[in-house]
Amino acid sequence: MKHKNTIITSLAALAAFTIAGPASAGVLLTDNFDGIDPTPDRLNVNYNLAGRQTGTQATQSWTRTNNAQVGDTATFGGTGEYLQVANSEGSAQLTGLTLSSSLVAANEKLVISFTADVVNESLPDDWMSFNISPSAPQGPAFPIVGSGDFGFLLRANGGMAVFNNGVGPTIVGPAFSTSAGVVNLAFTFSGADGTGSAFAGNGTQVSIYDGTSTWTTVLDTGLTSETISFGSWIQGTRGMVENLSITTIPGVATDYDTWLAGYPSITDPADKLPGADPDGDSLTNQQEYAFGLAPDNGASCNPITAPLDKATGKFSYTRRATPAVTGLTYTVWTSEDLATWTEDTTATASQTVTGTTGDVQTVEATITGSLPLALPKLFLQVRAE
Repeated sequence: MKHKNTIITSLAALAAFTIAGPASAGVLLTDNFDGIDPTPDRLNVNYNLAGRQTGTQATQSWTRTNNAQVGDTATFGGTGEYLQVANSEGSAQLTGLTLSSSLVAANEKLVISFTADVVNESLPDDWMSFNISPSAPQGPAFPIVGSGDFGFLLRANGGMAVFNNGVGPTIVGPAFSTSAGVVNLAFTFSGADGTGSAFAGNGTQVSIYDGTSTWTTVLDTGLTSETISFGSWIQGTRGMVENLSITTIPGVATDYDTWLAGYPSITDPADKLPGADPDGDSLTNQQEYAFGLAPDNGASCNPITAPLDKATGKFSYTRRATPAVTGLTYTVWTSEDLATWTEDTTATASQTVTGTTGDVQTVEATITGSLPLALPKLFLQVRAE
């Protein structure tokens, strides 16, 4: 998987620059559930699918059973509209999206994350379910699933349990770090040894993260062809789901993983994805990785260490110090109008490492042209591909 990352500088002193690159190609589907049918018909759980879903598998419809609907913040502590499954056997299932080895490669892990809340004013032990199963024996609202499937129960008081192979629970977790209330959950599915794919015939390990703590369990066998569902089992219980994300990530350690491990404050699996921006500086992790920046520090957002000097034609920038391992190639491009770009092959060839601090190199490049540079405007890009 290739990523394009670009830095831009110009002749103007302290000129602005941008870094641009695509989001991770591993995004299968996201659904933020924004949009309530104005007819009104909150039971229309498939309203505005094109506007609320993204990813290579978008758009996907939900199959609703009993009381499942799209709601708003009036009854949920989240930040927007959401999917609600309520009362006796209310459920919503992504029947059209089959998770299998055709979507999750043998060297990839599957990550499913969402924000959830469960409410039952009189019975705090009651729950909503999240299943990875083509068909739970007692329906998609019930978490006891069959062999090679995964069932998860989240209680109104914040407790949890995991089910597999028709029995359970294989994990009975203490209340989540939030106790009762809104919780951000991330489930990572891999081979039984924690590497590779859960769909590759090597068993299944599931890691569950709630923003603070991680629980891990091993299922009885590997996943095969699975669908996702959410459900509520008991009258008076409301389960709410927001910001569903289904992605794939590399299943073995890469140089990107090694780099990210140097920032232990980033713990949420969703924040570790190449397209994530955990420090909120508008640069993705992949971009910060390519240019030697810190993904946990919003002030670390400028790889230009020396702007373009008109007298010498030189400028400097930082990058990851292991280009042979990253597989990234850095090239220099020029433009006079920010519309048409041409590679300056001489400048690309001139790149010289002038210093190394830890895993970050400082690189100097010299652009082609008569000196001093006389053009009124000249913009430069460094592309990492």
